[in-house]
Amino acid sequence: MTLHSSPLNDNIAPGTALAEGNTLIGIGEFFRIIRHRLMTIAMAIILALILAFSYILITPTLYTSSTRILLDPREKKLLRSEVVPSGYRDNFSAIVESQIKLIASEAVLRRVVLSQKLAADPEFAGRPGLLERLRNRLTGAAPAASRNNRPQKALLNLRESIRIKRPQATYVIEVYVTTRSPEKSARLANAIARAFLEDHAEEKTRTTRFANRRFSARLAR
Repeated sequence: MTLHSSPLNDNIAPGTALAEGNTLIGIGEFFRIIRHRLMTIAMAIILALILAFSYILITPTLYTSSTRILLDPREKKLLRSEVVPSGYRDNFSAIVESQIKLIASEAVLRRVVLSQKLAADPEFAGRPGLLERLRNRLTGAAPAASRNNRPQKALLNLRESIRIKRPQATYVIEVYVTTRSPEKSARLANAIARAFLEDHAEEKTRTTRFANRRFSARLAR
């Protein structure tokens, strides 16, 4: 068996590198390649900066505000013509979960849409498209279908913008609202709490009236 070896090239100048295929690339050649591609590198950097700046401009700043609702853990019982609190309920955790569902219900949120006029708010009801704006300008009024759809669209967007949670082992429900304005977030959070309490008060009134009718019917027998 005969072994062959290739002698090393002792004439390689300092500052050069041996690439694959026995091609010598000097440092000067390397920098020359970089200089030729400098415009491409600069354009890539500028494009990346433009995209980042556009993203910052297009993406809106969002603000979150919250409010707290304290629930009464005492059981309600009817005394004469009033609903009054009684002892503490064992299943109150389940009741809190049901109240959380009620806060996000259509009945409560629709009150907020109406009271805060969200059907006319572009952030919740959306802006009319170009064709719709042209049609509105020609006819002088928005189409009925578009007007009727805005309250429902506002309600759905309002539901997407809220987050409801209960701190562990408490009788408190926290309502968070996120919008593009800190004032609007705070206003809507308070409006949701107010709408929930109003709905709760109306339910209490209905319960009292129903119980009074039952008592009156028994006394009439």
